[in-house]
Amino acid sequence: MHKKYFIIYNGQTNSDLGVSIITRPSKPSPTMQYDEKEVPGREGKLYKEKGYGDIEISVSFNFASKSPEMWDKDFRKIKKWFNSKTDYKLKFSDDLGLFYRVNKVVIDTPERALKRIGRFNVTFTCEPYIYLESGQERISLPQLIYNEFEESQPIYYIKGEGVLNLTVNGVTVKANVGQNLVINTKLGLCYREDGTLNNIALTGNYKDLNIKEGNNTFSFTQGFNVEIEPNWRCI
Repeated sequence: MHKKYFIIYNGQTNSDLGVSIITRPSKPSPTMQYDEKEVPGREGKLYKEKGYGDIEISVSFNFASKSPEMWDKDFRKIKKWFNSKTDYKLKFSDDLGLFYRVNKVVIDTPERALKRIGRFNVTFTCEPYIYLESGQERISLPQLIYNEFEESQPIYYIKGEGVLNLTVNGVTVKANVGQNLVINTKLGLCYREDGTLNNIALTGNYKDLNIKEGNNTFSFTQGFNVEIEPNWRCI
C-alpha cells in the first residue's frame, strides 16, 4: 500500500521507478477561450466562446541512485517512463477515480544536487477536462441517461448488419453497419473493431451524438446491439 503521495502515469507509479514527489502539485482550472470582435455602435467587444484551453500541471521530483555511476542510467529509465505513450492517463493519489488526458510532456534539465541525488520538474500539458474512470465502462445503451457532469463525447459500439437509425435527444443519424462499427464522437471517426477506418458509414453529425447535461434520450433500430462508453468528464 502506498503511504506517500504519488502519481500514476502510463500504468506505473513514480514509486515503481524509485522517484519521489517533492511537493503536491497545483491543478489549475481551465480558462475559456474567446473570439473577440469590435462591433460598431456597440459598447464593449462581442465575445464568442471557443472552448476551454489546455492546462499545465507541473510536478517536482527527486530520486537517489545506488551509486554515482548509475545516476545517468537511472535518469534515462525515468525519462523513458515519462516519454512512453501507453495510455496518456495521469492520476493523482488523492483522487484516483479521476484522470487527466495528457497531450504533451516536458522534462526539465535535471539538477544533480549530490553525486547520487537528482531533482527535476515535469510539466504535463493536459486536456482541460478531468475524466471519470467510471465513464470508461461500456454499458448497453438505455433509453434514458442522466448526465450530472459536463457535456461528454461518448463512444458507441454497434453490432449488427444493415442500416442503423440512432436517435439521440430527438436527432437521428444513420450508420451503415457491416457486422460491427465503432462511432467515436471525440475523435470524429468511425472504424471497425479491428481499427479499420470507415467514416463513410455515418450519415449525420458526430456532435449530435454527444451526451448533454441533464436528461438524454436514446433509441435505435431493432435487430442491433448498441453499447456506449459515456466518457464522463468535468472541469
